[in-house]
Amino acid sequence: MNLESKRALQIFLASVLLLMSCDMSTFAAPPQIPTPIRGAIKLMVAQTAAAAATETAALIPSTLTPTLTPFPTQTPVNTPTITPTFVFLLPTSTITPAPTSANNDFACTLISQGPQDGTHFAPNQSFTETWKIRNTGSGNWIQGKVHFVYVSGAQLTSTTTVDLPRGLDSGNFFNIGVKMTAPNVAGHYTTYWALESGGQTFCTLSLEIKVP
Repeated sequence: MNLESKRALQIFLASVLLLMSCDMSTFAAPPQIPTPIRGAIKLMVAQTAAAAATETAALIPSTLTPTLTPFPTQTPVNTPTITPTFVFLLPTSTITPAPTSANNDFACTLISQGPQDGTHFAPNQSFTETWKIRNTGSGNWIQGKVHFVYVSGAQLTSTTTVDLPRGLDSGNFFNIGVKMTAPNVAGHYTTYWALESGGQTFCTLSLEIKVP
């Protein structure tokens, strides 16, 4: 409330008190009540409303700023590293079974061989494979009529027919060798040979080698 408004209010109140304290009988005319100033009343109302608004605002709490709680950071799951495994397929020879003879006159037993199956050879390495066989048939093997021939598998030599070193009676044995050369490509190789007489093969023998 400013100074002028206070002064007007004081004058108004003083006039009211003065009139109330006076003896009404001293006046011939009826008592006159001063009319309040319209502007002063409006000013008082406005100031009262402003003061009430200020007090109300003081009672209202300030606007709360919401606090955002961050979500917990998830630790990524370690993805296992897959190391590819390479499998190298080595060439293998196709095994063709050799025909056998039903004639009991032609049968044999392998006593030994060298080099043994599974021997490692360097590419293009030359060697001689020797089989020691026994004639277990009922007939004799006549030289020139019984041959040692290539049948199937890896052809490790250009030779396809080997003559027997001599005739072989039933129950006896001898060594027969074939010169061969290992392939120049790494892999497992198997070659098949057999005795042959009159177009019939019997006593199939084999050799398996490995080229690293």
